[in-house]
Amino acid sequence: QGQGPLVVLSHALGCDLGMWDGVAAALQDRYTVLRYDHRGHGRSPATTGAFTIDDLADDAAALIRAHAGGGPVHFVGLSMGGMTAQALGARHPQLVRSLVIANSASHYDEAARAMWQARIDTVLAQGVTAIAEGAMQRWFTPEFRADQAHGGAAQVAALRAVLEATAPAPYAAACE
Repeated sequence: QGQGPLVVLSHALGCDLGMWDGVAAALQDRYTVLRYDHRGHGRSPATTGAFTIDDLADDAAALIRAHAGGGPVHFVGLSMGGMTAQALGARHPQLVRSLVIANSASHYDEAARAMWQARIDTVLAQGVTAIAEGAMQRWFTPEFRADQAHGGAAQVAALRAVLEATAPAPYAAACE
């Protein structure tokens, strides 16, 4: 949406392109905004096999080539999207004009890997709903989650529904 230089928005784990609605609306007067759903998220098909951040970067590169004629683009990623941004910049630097990496990591230590493995095990055994409340607590302050007057609680409920609609197998694969 919009018109101008292309900005690609890459979402967080368990989210979909809708997480960028407000940002896209704010940018559309000066930029063409391209949002997409990662593998197994939102309206992208659920996958059953393993994939890597490099695979997600290659997916983004294919999208850029298809919609931007090979770039370069401004690429914005949050969390998993930020990891995708880092891999995209390393693997396909000619496609990137700039990178914004927010709330992301470049690697995880053993303690973090153990936490991720516990989340994978939980999701595969009990579904994504089992980890949804913890995610909402990490993503939003208590005040925002309780805000009825200004729509915070409704936004939290909507994002929780997106998270809970994510199939366990691709969610677990993304965690890996």
